[in-house]
Amino acid sequence: MDKVNLLDRLRHRLRGARVPTADPSHYVYSYTVYWVKVAREWEPARRRAVAEELRSLLTRADFVANPTERHYTLPGLEGHYSGASLVTLSRVLQALSEEGQGKELSDD
Repeated sequence: MDKVNLLDRLRHRLRGARVPTADPSHYVYSYTVYWVKVAREWEPARRRAVAEELRSLLTRADFVANPTERHYTLPGLEGHYSGASLVTLSRVLQALSEEGQGKELSDD
């Protein structure tokens, strides 16, 4: 799967992002570009581990997908992140996982 298809899939997924701002597209786009660049460098095992940590965090009742306030830390990642950034990372990891599954199927 090429990068264009991956970005199209991510744009489609991110249209429903829970980001409480008047214009969340600016943040979502920037976070998507950043996380695609970062996560593509990770080994698949690290992607899976981070995705699992994200699932736990994103389902907490007190989680807020704020666009700029960096309240959250995550095992396996250095620093503090906004909720919107982590929602975007989760979607990027899902798209990369699907991309990897597509490659495995096409190798048969």
